[in-house]
This record gives sequence, structure tokens and C-alpha cells, in this order.
Amino acid sequence: MSINDLIRQAIIKKAIVRAAYKGHLRLLCPHVLGVKGNRTQCLFYQFGGSSEKGLAPDGSSHNWRCIPLDELTDVTGKRVTGTARLTTAWIAKHVLTERTSPSAIDFSVRTHTFRVI
Repeated sequence: MSINDLIRQAIIKKAIVRAAYKGHLRLLCPHVLGVKGNRTQCLFYQFGGSSEKGLAPDGSSHNWRCIPLDELTDVTGKRVTGTARLTTAWIAKHVLTERTSPSAIDFSVRTHTFRVI
């Protein structure tokens, strides 16, 4: 299964993703798969693992990550239930702009804008 397919399935099945990115193991909750700058990327909420600058407190909008799929390695998915998965209401609170176009939806979260596929 490709990384794209694994991430897509994780979104559908409400699963978390464990992956390495820029030398750090990350625990990620995928939310939107899309294209930014002609690269397939995913908007994740990172809730565990490590990162270059560290993680902000749980629930912080600073833990959103827009990551190109071709830069992820060692990707695995795991189904979760209950409060481990962010709720739609929480996500909506942190999505700053949502615009609907005839063919797709463009999202802007902080400085990340990309086209949903």
C-alpha cells in the first residue's frame, strides 16, 4: 500500500499515523489530504513524538503540520477511538478560512493553504 493510500485510509477509518519526518518520530492525526505546490500533502495534528522545535501543549493550534507525503518514512496507521481523535468541532475552531470552489475546497490553517483531493 502506498503512503498516499495509507494516509487516505487513516482519514477514513479515523486512525492515527506513526511516521518519521525530518529525523523525528511523530504521532499524527491526519485530517485533510491535498495538494500544495504540486506536491501531495496532508494536514496533520501532531499529538505525540518529537519535532524540531518541540510540541506545544495539547490542543494548541501550533501543533498543526502540513507535511509532504514524499518526505514521510516508516509510516504505519492504527485505529483509535474516544478522545484520542480530535473532534470535528475542535478542528472547525482552528480552521481559519474555508472557501468552496466548483472543483475542490481550499483550506487555510495559519499559513498553510492547499487544495483538497
